[in-house]
Amino acid sequence: MPVASGSETRDWWPLVAGSDDHALLLWQRFVDGEMYSTLMYSVVDPSTGDFIRDATQLAGEISYYTYDVQYIRSLKRFLVLAAGANGSGVAWLLDDEGNQTAALAGLPSPVREAQAAILDEHPSARVVYPQASGGVVLLDTSQDSIKLSQTINGERWGTAGTGGILIDSSHAYFVSLSPSGLQESTYVVGPKQ
Repeated sequence: MPVASGSETRDWWPLVAGSDDHALLLWQRFVDGEMYSTLMYSVVDPSTGDFIRDATQLAGEISYYTYDVQYIRSLKRFLVLAAGANGSGVAWLLDDEGNQTAALAGLPSPVREAQAAILDEHPSARVVYPQASGGVVLLDTSQDSIKLSQTINGERWGTAGTGGILIDSSHAYFVSLSPSGLQESTYVVGPKQ
């Protein structure tokens, strides 16, 4: 199914996350003459192949390859994290139809090619993502809010794939690829504030 095709735009680096019913597709669109991209998304019903939302711009001036999408089951929301070309991070929550329910700008920038760790705590969720300056950032989220809870300093991450999990409600483990092998760190993220 064509999502973004043709010679009018240069679209690439697609990511996808799925809910029980829909998939949110996220990708970057080249901006002629600039060193940043436009962040695009659409929502698809995979069972029918129908678009619930056609290609839509979520943000402009996003750093190349520095965005991610995941589905948070307890919130019934898609979480998008991205780094702006200005060096700051931004997070969005979108519902199953692709409507924005929350956004928070001015966050520490996430790492390129990185994915957050999520702990569902119905009716909320905690999100921990690796920050570009090193260490991790903790967000508290609900269906219609995103709050910065904590930043924890640490070693700088590589830019060729970083991901993590919450081992339990107080410990987050992250691993990153690097030319010298795996870079691993565990962080005490503490109980929800």
